Amino acid sequence: MLLGNAMGLPFRHGISSNKKYALYFDGVDDRVTIPNNVVFNMTEEITIEAWVKTGTNILSEQAFVEKQYSGQWEFAILNRGLKVNAFIGGQYRSGYMMATLLGLQPETWYHCVFTYKNGSGKIYLNGELKLENNNVSGPLGTANAALNIGQRFGNNIPFGGLLRDVRIWNISRSQEEIVNNMNKILQGNEKGLVGYFPLNEGYGDKAYNRATGIDGNIYGSTWVEV
Repeated sequence: MLLGNAMGLPFRHGISSNKKYALYFDGVDDRVTIPNNVVFNMTEEITIEAWVKTGTNILSEQAFVEKQYSGQWEFAILNRGLKVNAFIGGQYRSGYMMATLLGLQPETWYHCVFTYKNGSGKIYLNGELKLENNNVSGPLGTANAALNIGQRFGNNIPFGGLLRDVRIWNISRSQEEIVNNMNKILQGNEKGLVGYFPLNEGYGDKAYNRATGIDGNIYGSTWVEV
């Protein structure tokens, strides 16, 4: 059964009693780091999803999901929340970047999605297609680096705000699939799902990956009830 709160965020009944939680990042040095693993080395297609709520002190750029030390992919907010940005391929940001003007409002929840396949990149906001570019250079490439939630490697461009329900797929999801599942709790065994971090445990220093069991370590970030 699908459960959710007034903001439409999904949560898993039975974790942390009946309360709903998200993970807060201070915009300074908080992060979740997941060890490097080949399951996160997508080379042909990818989908990255996250529920995002920025704070009032939005910096010029904030990465909320990335695996990019030697060049792979990143999903971030740019220009004080005016743009949502996706970057793929290349070494040290020499690959392809695409961004769309959205004008995100602080203290507001948004469901952000980036997909890529066969040279086509798309950015969705709350299930609506906001940007499509069919001339994105690829391939995605591989990176011998950890997966980070809440900042780029090396404590770079940290995110400030709340994150929930981070999902990483090794396939490009359709708009219909995105809309039909953005408010649902997943089983964890869905086709192509390699990273499923609900970030709703509400306690401890682990961010559990309910897809492949490759869990993340929480550094500094704190649980808040939503």
